[in-house]
Amino acid sequence: CLMKNYYLRRFLENQHMYKIFLFFKEHHPECFYDDVNISKIYGIFPGCIWNGGSAWYGGGFTRSLIQDTFGWYKEKGVQLQLTCTNPILEERDMYDRLGNAILEEACNFQNVEVLVSNDIMEKHVRENYPSLPVDKSIIATTRDREILLPEDYIKLADEYNMVVFPRKYSKDWEFLNQIPQDKRNKFEILNEKKTYLYPTMFRNLFSLIICIIIGFLIKPLLFYNNWIMFFMSCAILSIIYLLINFIINFNKNEKTQFIEFFKKQFKIKRV
Repeated sequence: CLMKNYYLRRFLENQHMYKIFLFFKEHHPECFYDDVNISKIYGIFPGCIWNGGSAWYGGGFTRSLIQDTFGWYKEKGVQLQLTCTNPILEERDMYDRLGNAILEEACNFQNVEVLVSNDIMEKHVRENYPSLPVDKSIIATTRDREILLPEDYIKLADEYNMVVFPRKYSKDWEFLNQIPQDKRNKFEILNEKKTYLYPTMFRNLFSLIICIIIGFLIKPLLFYNNWIMFFMSCAILSIIYLLINFIINFNKNEKTQFIEFFKKQFKIKRV
C-alpha cells in the first residue's frame, strides 16, 4: 500500500510528547497503521527572528540543547524542518546570532532541512550553509507574485527539496490533478480546513467557555440558587453545541477526497 506522510509541528516544545509517541511506535508497532508515516516535524528554537510561525518569548536555549535535540531526532530517524519563513526579513536580519547558530549546528546533522519563503533568507542559506536542503514555502510570497499555472509549481519542485502549496489550492482538485504523479511527493498540502471533528472542537473550545461564563453571569436571572439545574443546562447546551459543530464541519465527501489524494502520495500537514 502507498504511504500516507504527515508533518507534525513544534519539535522542541512537543519533544516530550514525541518521545512517548515514538517509544510506543517502536515497541508496539501493532498499535499503529502500517501505511502512516511521520514525514517531518517542523519548528524552530525560541527567540529566532527568522521564524515565520508561532510567536516565542525570549531565547533560553544553548548550543548543547540544539545538538541534543537534532541528535535525538536523528537517532529516531525523524526528519526536521526549520521554519525560517518570516516574509519581512531584510539583509540586516541575516546577521542574527541565534539563527546562524541554529543553522551552523544543523549542518552537522543529515536530518535537518530549512523551509524559506523570503528570497533574502534563501540566498543566505544557500551561500553560507550549502549542505542544508532547502524547502520553499510560497504561502507568503504569492502575495507579491502570483503563480497560477501547474507548470510553474513543477519547475519549483525541480529547484527545491520540497514546495508548500498556497492554501487556496488545498481543495482545488482540478488544479491538483494536473500535478504529475511522479512529482507529487515533492509538494506539501496544508490541510487547515474544518475537515475533521476533533481539531475543530478544540479550536472552538474558547467559544464554549465564553458561553459557560455568560451562563454564570445570568444564572441569578434564570435558575436562582438551583445549581443542579444550572449544570444540567450547561451540559445539554454543550452537547447541542458540539453536535451542531459536528454536522456543520464534518463533510464526509471532503474527507474521502483527502484520503484519495493521500493514496496518490501528496504530503498533508495539519496546522
